[in-house]
Amino acid sequence: MTIETRAPVFTPMDSSKWALTGISDHYDALTGLLCRSVLDSDIRAPALSGRELVIVMVELDQFSRFNREHGRAIGDFVLAMTANRLTGIRQRWDSRCYRYDGDCFVQLLLTDAPVDGESLKTLSLDIQQALKPGIHLADQLIELTCTVTAAITMGSAPLSQVLAEAQRYSNSMKYQGVGQLHILNFDQELKAKACG
Repeated sequence: MTIETRAPVFTPMDSSKWALTGISDHYDALTGLLCRSVLDSDIRAPALSGRELVIVMVELDQFSRFNREHGRAIGDFVLAMTANRLTGIRQRWDSRCYRYDGDCFVQLLLTDAPVDGESLKTLSLDIQQALKPGIHLADQLIELTCTVTAAITMGSAPLSQVLAEAQRYSNSMKYQGVGQLHILNFDQELKAKACG
């Protein structure tokens, strides 16, 4: 099963804030999202330092089992639908959405104003709600849940480190059940480690 059109990739913004733009081979062929190599470049972009940044990691719950039960073609279709739903969520921040790895997606949010934990919790719940409606395939209704990890930083640590920490939290939450949600304030965590 092939998806002919690409999902929208990011909200209109000044492209000079990002490392790579407009290069078609930097898109994931299945989902139409930017690929991991673009994320790796974007998180090293000098224009991002000193800005409020949020990394939102979204992983579909138990997707390996889903792929085994329904087959890779249906799994690929569901990944493309998931990407489309993720990019359709209205946000008040500049953002980019990437296919990070398999069933894992990353949204990078950029803002000049502080982002509080409550706003991120709302965004994370919005993401879970956007992915919750079933996907109709022939006579089946496929329902998915996802785990969302959002990490906030004001540039006190390299974004690659923040991304790695978000991934660590996301991986650890897989074993706590489906539909997990975690907000990580990376700057506060660093201060706590420095004081402790």
